[in-house]
Amino acid sequence: MIVREVMTTRLITVVPGDTLSHAANLLRQHQFHHLPVVRTVKAAEPAQAGYAAPDTRLLLEGLLSSYDIDLAVALEKQNSSSNAAERPWQERRVAEVMQRAPMSVNPNTSVAAAAQIMVERGLNYLPVVEYASAEPSSQDTQQDVQPVLLGLLTRSDLLMALRNCTFRYRALWQFLCKRAFLVSLPCI
Repeated sequence: MIVREVMTTRLITVVPGDTLSHAANLLRQHQFHHLPVVRTVKAAEPAQAGYAAPDTRLLLEGLLSSYDIDLAVALEKQNSSSNAAERPWQERRVAEVMQRAPMSVNPNTSVAAAAQIMVERGLNYLPVVEYASAEPSSQDTQQDVQPVLLGLLTRSDLLMALRNCTFRYRALWQFLCKRAFLVSLPCI
């Protein structure tokens, strides 16, 4: 089984210029713990096989978690008496507190390998990306390779995949046992 088969593709995202207040409201409203931070660009190339051809691409800039917001709130409380000139946490921008360059996987990564990465690194999610080259600018001849966000793989996605596999194997086992009974073979 590969990541493409189990990842979440209907994403709620934020942009680096959004406020932490807006991001916190999205997290609360959708009962999420993390949001991809993206930059939207117009698609220049045809879509990869197996994917719809969107007019725009979501370039992954980073990730924002509820923990990042909690930390910003705690730091504001700690520093509130010493620095009254600083903006309240609600007005700060996502780009100021997001995690840049997160660990990611591609859609063809095996679910087992992705799960191992998540467990070994203590992660609750992994962005699923494909790398696409940006249009070369007139000043720069090298192409910049950028991660295009396709989805997120969460621990919940892994648990659902495990449940689905369990049901499939149970149904197969029951079918085989019935067939074994019909031909009078013992079924364990």
